Amino acid sequence: TLLWPLVANTPVSSRLARNMTLSVVTAETFPVVLQAGEGKVIETSLGAKLNIPLKVTTREAIKGDLKVSAVDLHKDITRKDVTVKDKAETELYFRTTNIPTGSYTFYFQGTSKFSYKRNQDAVESAKEEKKRADELKKKYDAEVKEAQTKAQQAAKDAQTAANELKTAQQAAEAARKASTDLAKQVTAEEKKFADAKKAADQNKDDKGKAQAAQQAEKALADAKQKAADAENKKAEAEKAVKVAEEKNQTAQKSKQDADEVAKKSVDMQKKADAYVKKADAELKSVTAKNKTADINLYVTSTPVKLRVHPHPLKITAPSTAGKLLPEKTLEVPVAIERLYGFDDKVDIEFVPPSGVKGISVQRVSIDKKAKEAKLTFKAGKDLTPGTHAGTLKFRLRFNNVSLEAEQPLTIEAEVPKELAKK
Repeated sequence: TLLWPLVANTPVSSRLARNMTLSVVTAETFPVVLQAGEGKVIETSLGAKLNIPLKVTTREAIKGDLKVSAVDLHKDITRKDVTVKDKAETELYFRTTNIPTGSYTFYFQGTSKFSYKRNQDAVESAKEEKKRADELKKKYDAEVKEAQTKAQQAAKDAQTAANELKTAQQAAEAARKASTDLAKQVTAEEKKFADAKKAADQNKDDKGKAQAAQQAEKALADAKQKAADAENKKAEAEKAVKVAEEKNQTAQKSKQDADEVAKKSVDMQKKADAYVKKADAELKSVTAKNKTADINLYVTSTPVKLRVHPHPLKITAPSTAGKLLPEKTLEVPVAIERLYGFDDKVDIEFVPPSGVKGISVQRVSIDKKAKEAKLTFKAGKDLTPGTHAGTLKFRLRFNNVSLEAEQPLTIEAEVPKELAKK
């Protein structure tokens, strides 16, 4: 759309350019289409009043009706500016013969106000980006929460496993000490038993020594049983230590893995936070740059093709009137069809070529309601013989504009030989 920096946006003459760059975008559609006419060549004539239909199709609401004026028309074609809401007609007046006849191409320009939403695709894209950022943040916030919960549980499990290992180690240490002490006791009881048995063997008649030997043997057996039990408990305690060590190792590894996952989740959460911050800033910037603003709207209509004729008549008349003889008459029929709203009378006269004598034709008129007339040609004795190319002239007034149409008419003037000799 060209915006001319003049009052009423009147176009100015411009120089020709060798090249022109045209850019076509699909992201936006023009909010208004102004249809002028029906896409056909419009026929009219001098003197006529022409009504051209205008139709407005709005894709988006505009503020106010379109004020429409014609552009690129001849200065003597009077135009009437109109205001169009949906449909209207504008009028052109051809009320002077100064208007050159022929073909014209022009257009209409409409002006109004429009709430322009600049580059809404960019705004929508920024909103989608912000939505993606928020979704990622929500996702990583949940992952961080889950990972930290798992890390806390893994830490508790690791601490429990460490405590269990310590307890198992303490129990194993106590079992080893008990086993060692009981082994020493077995050694002591073996010595006591050996001494008691030796004394009993040396004094077989001494029942006291025999009884002491039996008691020493029983004490040795008890000590051995306790030592065996202690050894079994020691083995079980050491086995429990190994189980606790494996459990602790697994728990510590799980804690390490959970801590690593939690750390990565926090890192991703930080990136998501930065992404959200960037998307927020971008959305604010894009929205500010492309906020809705009321602007002047200039609408160019579809082109109008106009053909201006010199008169509003379709004339039907013979090109040759026939033979005219001296002192005879000849009737020539003439018919007209009135066009472009013309409905008045038409005066007709015949203009013979210069130098031709002996032909007279009375002027005739075709009244408002009539379509035909007859011209009566009268030949005198002084009729100039030959083929005479004359002109039929049709004179009329169309909306107070005097117009004239012409039609060639040939007369065959024939003089008999006997008259020619005289």
